Amino acid sequence: MVAGPELARIIEEFEVNCLDGGTGKASTTNLKHHEHTASAQVKFSKEVGALIQLFEEMGNPFMEESEDLLVLDSRDIADPAIVQSVRSIEKTGQDQYDKYMTERVIERTTSVFDPISKNQMPLFSRPPSRVPSKKKANHLIT
Repeated sequence: MVAGPELARIIEEFEVNCLDGGTGKASTTNLKHHEHTASAQVKFSKEVGALIQLFEEMGNPFMEESEDLLVLDSRDIADPAIVQSVRSIEKTGQDQYDKYMTERVIERTTSVFDPISKNQMPLFSRPPSRVPSKKKANHLIT
């Protein structure tokens, strides 16, 4: 068997790293999830405390009566293009799925290997780019 030595090496490495020296007893130090460490717990506690403080200072954003879309941490009103993309994103995704299934699976007019175009919707992390005014554009050209 060609893979025999490699499998033996992997099993030995597992026993050394996860079991106490290959004795068969599980090591208690390696059984913890990375989120159970003290530093992860402290970080999580600080983040929850900051969120609670934000709610206390600015009020509950889910109780807002406004139709505006607010950025949660800064309470800034989102750009209208972002609001439009958030409100229409589910319908856009469903339309694209239906188109994909029709073209590639049902009618087979398009190959399954053809690339799917990427959506360029404005979102919170990628706000819409601003078009510079004519005055600024002329300044940049000269």
